[in-house]
Amino acid sequence: MNRKAFVLAGIFLAVALIVPTYLLIMQNDADLDNLLRQGPNLNDETQIPSIVADIDAQSQFVSGIAISIEVIAVILFVICLWFGLKSSL
Repeated sequence: MNRKAFVLAGIFLAVALIVPTYLLIMQNDADLDNLLRQGPNLNDETQIPSIVADIDAQSQFVSGIAISIEVIAVILFVICLWFGLKSSL
């Protein structure tokens, strides 16, 4: 049982490290693409607050998802590690 628990702990640790980082990188790329598409509208100062608010709302949503995934993965990592260490003693 302890080998399975350690393998699961490793998987959850990898998920906690990789998935949130990937989500944030993809969000930053999407923000840059959005700014490039909105390039002509950036000359109009009345459009800038709505563009920035839209980017901010999307970034907050993705950041919330990334934090949720990371917290759940770390909790599952700790639980699996605890079971692995408990069964090996």
